[in-house]
Amino acid sequence: MSCVECGAALEVPSRGRRPRYCSRSCQAKAYRARVAAGATVTRAATADPERSLTVDAIVQAAIDVADAEGAGALSMRRIAAELGAGTMSLYRYVPGKEELLVLMVEEVIARQSARTPELTGWRERMTAVARNDWELYQKYPWVLPFVTSPRTVLLQNMSEEVEWSLASFEGFDLTPVEKFQLVMTVTNYTSGVGLLMANDREQRLNSGVELADWWEGPGREIASEVVVSERHPQLSALMAAQPGIADFDQAFEFGLARVLDGIELLLDGR
Repeated sequence: MSCVECGAALEVPSRGRRPRYCSRSCQAKAYRARVAAGATVTRAATADPERSLTVDAIVQAAIDVADAEGAGALSMRRIAAELGAGTMSLYRYVPGKEELLVLMVEEVIARQSARTPELTGWRERMTAVARNDWELYQKYPWVLPFVTSPRTVLLQNMSEEVEWSLASFEGFDLTPVEKFQLVMTVTNYTSGVGLLMANDREQRLNSGVELADWWEGPGREIASEVVVSERHPQLSALMAAQPGIADFDQAFEFGLARVLDGIELLLDGR
């Protein structure tokens, strides 16, 4: 049995669904090609026969579900219900949720880009990259597990952003690996704060309690049981001033400036 995209040999599991691709990279290539070809699938017999499902409609429905209910709500059955279609009709085009997630991430990355021709300086560019990612995570927090994986497929739109980011450091005495590490320093910082924000959003949806209200109630009570002024003078001062993140945007911008300051010190010596 071989990969339908590249022909590489596949291991056939003793149980479960047989794989069609050797990697998520091949999955992404195959589905991008089908999207470009404008492929469609007809609705199940129980749906309106005059209408048809398109890959765009499936992807958008999945994005709507993830936006409203979180990534945990994503399932082929849930997406089919959103479209008023039979679950099996989705599988005729998208083999499963994992492949659909690739298309979802590709779509939302395509909707916004940091690449602006007039931005030429490395600090301007990397500021734009970080703020663009921050906006992406605010709009679509469900992309964070995908983009923070070290084995993430480098999608077409993502690769264009990375190429532009690496080019920010042209003219400096840096190796390709060093350029990549500098880009990763900025993007990893952004995704780290993004994960905090996304986790708070999930907890807020589940509990209905805002972060500031939580810190004024249960959070402060829990902290007061641990923090003792004599042993923790720094933490005690913090608790008195601001027990936790009060404004994610302000915290992000402050940290971003410090990260870029650090990179600037490195580049001054190059």
